[in-house]
Amino acid sequence: MAVINAMYVADELGFEFKFFWPGIYTDKTFHQVEGPEQIFSRSFIDRHFLAEYDESRYITIRLPEIPKKVLQRLDQPGGPEGLSLNVYKRMAAVGATRFNRRKFAHYWNRIEFVDHLEDLRWRHAAGFPDFDVGLHVRRGDILEGMNRLALYNGKYTPVAVADGLINDFKARNKQIVLFSNDGAFIRRYETGDVVVGIQSFYERFGVEGELQKSFFDIMSMSKCSVLLARNSAFANLANTIGTDGIEDPVTFYQSILLRDHLTRRAGELGTTDLEKAKELQWAVDELPAAMDNGLKIELLEAASSFDPTNWTYRHLRAMAFIAAGDLPSAETEFRASAEAYFERNGRLLPEFFGRPNVFHTPSMESLTAREWPSPFIAAHAAAQRSVTKDREAAVPIARKAFRMEPGHPLLRAFFVQRLLDAHGYEEAEAVLAEEGGVSDAPVFVRQRATVLAWRKRFTEAAETVAKLRWSGGDDEDLRILHAHYLSQAGKTEPAAGMVADIDAAGLDDIRAILRIVGIDLSAGRIPAARKALSSAQEKWPQDARLRSWETKVQAREG
Repeated sequence: MAVINAMYVADELGFEFKFFWPGIYTDKTFHQVEGPEQIFSRSFIDRHFLAEYDESRYITIRLPEIPKKVLQRLDQPGGPEGLSLNVYKRMAAVGATRFNRRKFAHYWNRIEFVDHLEDLRWRHAAGFPDFDVGLHVRRGDILEGMNRLALYNGKYTPVAVADGLINDFKARNKQIVLFSNDGAFIRRYETGDVVVGIQSFYERFGVEGELQKSFFDIMSMSKCSVLLARNSAFANLANTIGTDGIEDPVTFYQSILLRDHLTRRAGELGTTDLEKAKELQWAVDELPAAMDNGLKIELLEAASSFDPTNWTYRHLRAMAFIAAGDLPSAETEFRASAEAYFERNGRLLPEFFGRPNVFHTPSMESLTAREWPSPFIAAHAAAQRSVTKDREAAVPIARKAFRMEPGHPLLRAFFVQRLLDAHGYEEAEAVLAEEGGVSDAPVFVRQRATVLAWRKRFTEAAETVAKLRWSGGDDEDLRILHAHYLSQAGKTEPAAGMVADIDAAGLDDIRAILRIVGIDLSAGRIPAARKALSSAQEKWPQDARLRSWETKVQAREG
């Protein structure tokens, strides 16, 4: 892994890649490679190996992050000749640039191994099967070698944990491959079908000798969907060149125990239906690695039975269906959850779903445009981009969702709002004007008022919001919006009177508070403006908008 990190850093910085092979000074019993000629080809060694290494000529790097100040030293006249990278447990990072994990396999394939390892690499790539789970149980150097006397047991996987994990995966019919240099341990659990020991593949692939076994094991670990391994550079390398993720088996097993306890006893321990539902949701949210998508879907269905009007559970089920590749079911769940939310909230607020819920659900970046086959999956993908401030990217996805089902009011309202957020006012105006598509639902009235304000027709915008208020949709947010448009139209005194009794400290929307600040400034109510601004500064001290408002208020105070 240190070699791959060095290859990556050299490419990033435009340096020449070289490597040095230090001698082994610790327990040699469990170190198998004493020199580079045992694993690298002669041509690779001739191009990259440093036969003599003077540490004083280099900046030694032992942490993954390489700070800018270190790189600046390399540019100084008479400075160090390069970097000496000793990073073998984690992926390196140059400045703020993180290692793109997908590149790791590329660098692994660029390494030229000796012929017998190169042949084994290609035999393995052509025929080794994929496994659901790989379990690496480190034994040799912990039971008999240098780590036997170690005080810290972070490398050791207890047999009790391995036993529990294996039984859990067997019960769920997961294909498991066991990795260990303790043959007796593997034989204890190997079944030949669901549980397979890595040693059973050695003869089939012609693996001979300890070096080939280690090399074969690393490549085999990389073919597992999930790799369970404790502190091990060996397993970390396997993870970075292929497997989907690495988990600590002890932590993973603890989450399984908690999962089983929660799912088995949620109905017993919850004193109310709402509490039972929340227990199940917590298990799905907090223990994702310990359960497959089928179990998540089952638990969320149970949560819905306890709390049938909570659309969040259907929303989470949709995400589980996407992870399972069942897009039609995901569309059904997204549609139901979004329509339920829109019915209760969205007719006033033009949101596809509650912003915190959208933001905290797993990312849909892996779904390409071709995989947005239905409107509500596409709309959810747009919603995620919107809440992460990628507003321009949200617009074409929202447009696609709307054009798939243009008669659906939620999709129309959602598309218009994405246009307004991205300052696409002309297209928003055109969509709102399409015949038969827009009703007098509050969401469309508010959006029409926004377009009127963009046209500088503030009096009409204020009248539009006023009609909405008088029709029974009044709330503090609408009153502030009404006053904002009145103030923009020059009617500052009535606007200020309209918000005089609103306590800005009790508002959770910074935009509403800043509108009050602007209304009060326009009406000359400077102390009131200062009070409202101070409440925003206390809640959102890092918001960049507050600096300009502070300047405006100070100018009027001075």
